[in-house]
Amino acid sequence: MDRNQDNANLLDTHNRLTADIVARFRTLTMLATIQAEASTQNVDPQTIAVTGMSMQMEFEGLNSSVKELLALSRRLKELWLFGRLGDEDELAKAQAEKLDQDVVRVAELVNSIQGNRYTKLAEENGGVWAFMSAANSRNEVTEAPLTQIAPTPGPGTGTGAAPTPMPAP
Repeated sequence: MDRNQDNANLLDTHNRLTADIVARFRTLTMLATIQAEASTQNVDPQTIAVTGMSMQMEFEGLNSSVKELLALSRRLKELWLFGRLGDEDELAKAQAEKLDQDVVRVAELVNSIQGNRYTKLAEENGGVWAFMSAANSRNEVTEAPLTQIAPTPGPGTGTGAAPTPMPAP
């Protein structure tokens, strides 16, 4: 069975299992009603025994159908995570591309808002703030102010060091 045919049959399998679960639950409900009836025709031990055994068999069938449905659910999740589900759907591809573009745009907007806040905060305190770009992460030279640690006089017994700007070259 090829992958596309397998994916197409997953919905049919889901529908079959759901219908089986509903039918078994309905049968269990009817059997429980028969067992609980107070009419004279259902009081004999044979009817009660047959009803009890039937309920047991229906419950086992219901249990196995639910397990199969859970296994199908896990399979669908795996196919969805690893990208083999919905490959042939052009609308899904277009929606995924739009979603990716939206994610990039939202990230740019959030970075812009944060950048403005951090720049304002740095300027209020006499500093400079800049985004760390890909160039910065590769240790390339950028035009950021250099700082050095210099001792500052002050009360106490410690050496007290604070960053101070270095003179421009």
